[in-house]
Amino acid sequence: MKSNRITPAAGIAIGGGIFLAAGILLSASDFSGFSGEPYSITNHFISELGWKRVSPSAAFFNVGLVICCLAYLPMMWTLGREIGTRPGYVAMVSGIMMLGAGVAVGLLPIDDLKPHLIAAAAFFWSFLVTAILFSFAFLPRWNRVPSGKMVTAGVIASLCLVSFLVFPKESAVRFIADPASFLRPGFWWLVILEWSVLFSVYLWGLTAIFVLWFRERAKGGQG
Repeated sequence: MKSNRITPAAGIAIGGGIFLAAGILLSASDFSGFSGEPYSITNHFISELGWKRVSPSAAFFNVGLVICCLAYLPMMWTLGREIGTRPGYVAMVSGIMMLGAGVAVGLLPIDDLKPHLIAAAAFFWSFLVTAILFSFAFLPRWNRVPSGKMVTAGVIASLCLVSFLVFPKESAVRFIADPASFLRPGFWWLVILEWSVLFSVYLWGLTAIFVLWFRERAKGGQG
């Protein structure tokens, strides 16, 4: 008889994703920018949600980010072990490093600008490496339904990350230098690309959860 249960690692990851989503909404609802503007995903960076100067509820975002990254750890570990190959284990280690960088972003909000930027850069680059490595690890199993979806999610995440990382950052430099007088464009492409990375994290995570559920279901069917 096939099992429809969610593995503990997948269930914990789902809970972490919900915590982060709640933190984003709570911080955004209490956000008031330097010009008194409300938060918008079209022209506000994600990290601004954790900025105490503009959001009294910034702690909800920062704590939610830390909890989400920690909650993804069991899933990352289980995913690497499920693949059971050298590329899978390398991808798992890279993923754990990525989540460690994510925890650092939450613990070092944008109020501490330099360490925050270092942690954020480490997260983006390690996520790119992780997405590519897991895609390669799953590629030999492309003909199997969950593996193909994991490769696709990895490709989407990689495209979002590369687009964000190579996009010119001059406007961000001007914003960081003097955020109070910076005139935000109504539609800031760099910000949109950063948000696309977050959405790709959720897509990648949900796909990994589906993979673990699918494998658990298959094992139940063999029993």
